Amino acid sequence: MNRRNFITLAGTGLVFPTLSKVWSVAQTGIAGMKRPVTPGMHALTPSNTSLRIAPVNLELAKGVNIRTVGYNGTAPGPLLRFKEGEPVKIDVYNDTDVDELVHWHGLAIDSRNDGAMLFPCAAASTKSANW
Repeated sequence: MNRRNFITLAGTGLVFPTLSKVWSVAQTGIAGMKRPVTPGMHALTPSNTSLRIAPVNLELAKGVNIRTVGYNGTAPGPLLRFKEGEPVKIDVYNDTDVDELVHWHGLAIDSRNDGAMLFPCAAASTKSANW
């Protein structure tokens, strides 16, 4: 659908019901079924933990695989959940042959630990992030 068709449909009031149905399916699953909760997905990560950066195979679609960099064997990396106010130590093992940066999305931490150029993890090395 191009922009002109979208605007035309929007003017007729057909877009909103269609988009709301798509949004509803995205939130609840097909036919109103709730999305399954992965066991442990809301569990807290131990405050002393590790990440291993290494090459992984990633299937983008059936029969379409790429080689990329993953964290703990997955791409994207694992969800890390910590208790607010508790000290955290993460040992980062870089098993690749290139320098890597780790950015901690969603955590309000100092730039020294936040994957900026101040916290590179050199190839074939280990570095600890503490906050």
